[in-house]
Amino acid sequence: MSAVLQPQESAPLIRMRQLRKVYRKRNEEFLAVSDVTMDVHAGDMISLVGPRAAASRRC
Repeated sequence: MSAVLQPQESAPLIRMRQLRKVYRKRNEEFLAVSDVTMDVHAGDMISLVGPRAAASRRC
């Protein structure tokens, strides 16, 4: 009888819980991220995507 090896779940390298990011400019607020919860494990690939050219804009 042979044993089947199951991948072991390891602790996440990054753990985020209810992450929120607000940019403020003068009296205005811009909610960029709201209530993000996720775990990132070794070997995971993630991507954050937003509006075109958003990274080049300054708040």
